[in-house]
Amino acid sequence: MSLTRIAAAVALTTAVTGSLLTGTALTGTAAAAVPASTDTTTTVSHFDITYGATYFRGDVSWFNRSVGVDGTLRGLSGTGCRRAYGTTLDNVYWPLDYRSTSTVCDAVTTQHIPLEADAVGGAASVKIDLTDASGKILKYATCTRAGGCINHTPTT
Repeated sequence: MSLTRIAAAVALTTAVTGSLLTGTALTGTAAAAVPASTDTTTTVSHFDITYGATYFRGDVSWFNRSVGVDGTLRGLSGTGCRRAYGTTLDNVYWPLDYRSTSTVCDAVTTQHIPLEADAVGGAASVKIDLTDASGKILKYATCTRAGGCINHTPTT
């Protein structure tokens, strides 16, 4: 690396560090060298997990380092209260994040499950579970960024 590049890197690092410490905005070359946030939606996948008269259906929004699972969850006390879980997975199916909704009985509610995907390339897939009140998986869907979502029934 040339001395000119090293000097430019040191100057940029100093400008960014100084801006962070003082809360001032970057201007000029330093501002142009700092990349803008890349956490923007790249695609949306639709899922529909139905079990009897209950369901969780909606959309998976894929971002660079996170995934949003947004949908409608229906639970019935007569046929079963329901809860939904979301898991982000990397490209070798290693879990990155795991979160759930609250349990829903006798209602149709709008749910949002924010999931982190802090790995190179973001999440490769998302698993969405529809469970009973005790946590038993009734049905689930696997979704990929490019391939959409596929429903599955667990084997017992």
